[in-house]
Amino acid sequence: MNPNPVEGGLYVTRDEDNTYTVLKVLKVDPGGVHVRQYSNRVIEIPTSLDSSTLFMAGIHREPNVKLGLGHTPVSHESFSTWPIHFVQCESVSEEELEGYNYWKEEHGGYF
Repeated sequence: MNPNPVEGGLYVTRDEDNTYTVLKVLKVDPGGVHVRQYSNRVIEIPTSLDSSTLFMAGIHREPNVKLGLGHTPVSHESFSTWPIHFVQCESVSEEELEGYNYWKEEHGGYF
């Protein structure tokens, strides 16, 4: 089980190809955890990340580049099963919260 998610926390999770994808926790609320998934992949668990190098590729991305997701609402139960590793914490910008704010206005659900 994962420890309590931290808003602004940068994490990595292992992919099927044994690389790691970078995630950022945008918000934590009573229903779940709101996550941003970057397209970046790293080979091993880093001790720090340069957030200026993180990006999200869209549908017109290069081959072998993972799709990025700006906002994914995940229930606490689902999130607790993810094999994640905390790397560092940083602030969350208003721009990063656009998807979350839209989800909130529309009274969205969780995965």
